[in-house]
Amino acid sequence: MKMRIWDSKMLLILLVLLTGSKTHADWHGFASVSGVWFSNPNADFVYNNLSSGAGRTHTVDFGLDTNLGLQWSGSPVSGVRLNGQGVLARDAANRFTPSVTLANMALDINPAFSLTLGRVQNPNFLYSDYRHVHYALPWLRPPREVYGITSIFNYDGAQANIDLVRHGDFGLRLTTGLAQSNTDYSRDGGETVDRLRATQMGYASLAWRASDWLIKLSYEQGNLFTNNARIDQAMLAIAQSDSLLAQQMALDGKDYRFMAFGVRYDTDDHLWLFEAAHRDLDAYFGRRSGVYTTYGHRLGVYMPYITLARTWTEVNSSNHPVAQQLYDSVKYSLTSLTLGISYEWSSRMTVKGEAQWLKPDAGSRWAYEKYSSSYNFAAPSEDILLSIGVSTVF
Repeated sequence: MKMRIWDSKMLLILLVLLTGSKTHADWHGFASVSGVWFSNPNADFVYNNLSSGAGRTHTVDFGLDTNLGLQWSGSPVSGVRLNGQGVLARDAANRFTPSVTLANMALDINPAFSLTLGRVQNPNFLYSDYRHVHYALPWLRPPREVYGITSIFNYDGAQANIDLVRHGDFGLRLTTGLAQSNTDYSRDGGETVDRLRATQMGYASLAWRASDWLIKLSYEQGNLFTNNARIDQAMLAIAQSDSLLAQQMALDGKDYRFMAFGVRYDTDDHLWLFEAAHRDLDAYFGRRSGVYTTYGHRLGVYMPYITLARTWTEVNSSNHPVAQQLYDSVKYSLTSLTLGISYEWSSRMTVKGEAQWLKPDAGSRWAYEKYSSSYNFAAPSEDILLSIGVSTVF
């Protein structure tokens, strides 16, 4: 039997066993349930790496944001922290499957420096550490125009956290590390599940905190691979007449670069968010960028909010018909406007509702999934997405 070099589930079990009999372990949980209705019957609105959702597949979808998670932490000896998190949620094959999203050991070298070994979460966004905990998010779900620029979320490797400056409410922290990652995805509604693999990942994130402000700047680079049979067939067809073009387009160890910038201003009454992200890839995927801004105003237990978001893709063009089909297939350009409200039902439960207007650009093909033959790519319609969700922590 072939053993994988990295097995996060086995590591999580080992971490629990290491501290189970030696120290008190802290357990926490979170859960969310949502219902989503999409106005377009010829496509599915999806999120992250999911392959089906509301619209064509389900009139109302209850699995888009629904999840159940457990968090565990323990400290067997002073200066050593063991952390784990498992999440049950829908996967790329449309099944509710458990996954390990945290499994690491953190070593506190001194008050300003810690080293983490194992699985951590993508550290590049404003809401990276608790992306799965919907209760802790200001929206029902993070804007996919920015958070969907990358599909890599679980990082396996070594991470260092260094407090460069720490004085009262002011702080400057550097998070940097080396990692690898695997992500499953599907482009045919879950019938075929392919894998995106990232290696030789290096990243650095600089976070500046001052009173009500947080400013974050991140950079990451690495190599990408995929095992997609349809892409392999297309590359073989291109290589028969233009081998150089096939090499330029192939996603086989190609370099990628990712950058993100975020600002959060959060007071008792006001919440203002701005994030932008950009991914550059030396393959047919092209260059994709995204930006959003959110404003929320707290009125007791209520917080109405508004989000304006935009994402766009720059791709090459080719006289080769198969190459042009690939270029066309990855165009993702869309504008959205979201009106939402968050209600704090209790100290451990929130209810959030959103009404979202979406307008894909002409020719945009990655805005949704499971397109029917009736979908008009040349002149896409304006669509409406209605969502309501309940989130809790325990």
